[in-house]
Amino acid sequence: MRSRVALSAVLVALMAGFGVAVYAGLGVVRHLHDGHAAAAGASTDPSQVRPLLQLPGSVYVATGGDLLRLRGDTVSAVLSHDAGRQWMQPAVAADGSLVVVARGAQSSDLYSVGAGGDGLRRLSDNAAAPLRGGSLERNHWAFHPRGGADGRLWYSYDAPKAGFRVDLAVWSRPAAGVATRWSSPVGYTGGDVEPLPLASGAVIFVRHAIDGQSHIRSQLWLQTGPRDPGRALTGAADDCGQPDLAPGGGMLAMVCTQGGQAAHIEVAGFDGRTLGTPRTLAGGALCAFPTWAPDGGGLVYLAPAADTGDFTLWWLAGAGGASPSAPRQVLDGAALDATSRPAWGG
Repeated sequence: MRSRVALSAVLVALMAGFGVAVYAGLGVVRHLHDGHAAAAGASTDPSQVRPLLQLPGSVYVATGGDLLRLRGDTVSAVLSHDAGRQWMQPAVAADGSLVVVARGAQSSDLYSVGAGGDGLRRLSDNAAAPLRGGSLERNHWAFHPRGGADGRLWYSYDAPKAGFRVDLAVWSRPAAGVATRWSSPVGYTGGDVEPLPLASGAVIFVRHAIDGQSHIRSQLWLQTGPRDPGRALTGAADDCGQPDLAPGGGMLAMVCTQGGQAAHIEVAGFDGRTLGTPRTLAGGALCAFPTWAPDGGGLVYLAPAADTGDFTLWWLAGAGGASPSAPRQVLDGAALDATSRPAWGG
């Protein structure tokens, strides 16, 4: 019984962090989608992936526990999974290296790696020694890394922890120094995820809370410091998450579901304090994780391919302007991990 409770707690944390767009699209509300081939260890052979258009810089995506890089018209492997580690949720650090999550069966850790897969370095050690009787409740989970312009590493981490219950909080850690907890999550929701550091030193993240009808809803939350209670940027009824800020600020992309089964890519002006009126750029599909190009000329996001239903990469040129283009599919033959935001380096 206790092991089932532990597993349930871990799944709650994972599913809350991976976005309502993904699990609503799979027809199971608040469930981790480990039945999909791309998330269950069935890797995509990079030689079988065909770029349908060229994007500037390098785009990193996760598939079946492996990390791939799209650069120009070439797709190559960066990291390959092994028996104990599935690679997911890559992020580009300020120095151009990557921070990536290594997910195991009972815990997950953060690693640093060069843009080409060299210099792999472990940043955390979340697999604790079992307690008497074999209990693993001291294990920890880290997800959703982001690199700040000031060199700080931001991530979601399940501490403080109440036994087996996993509610992630937002943490930041300088290159040399002690990590700081920024948020106090609402219990039994999965917690606070997807930190997005701002140039001002503030952070936007996704807060999960329980509404009056006992539904878990997500809001974009702005916090200026570790002791600041913060405030909502979006309403609970909008059910928004997965934020990404255009280079230079001024335009925020997000995914909103309004509590339903459809997910929409929306953008809104952002002045550092408040959001403007949102515009929908893509909808009617299982959209997830909009990610801006380094030059701000558009964004990519994840959604199923029309022919296979596998999640793949899509491109929206001019996403921040008045007349964005229609979505265009970027990759053919890829079955991407829909719980991992793409990372885009210059």
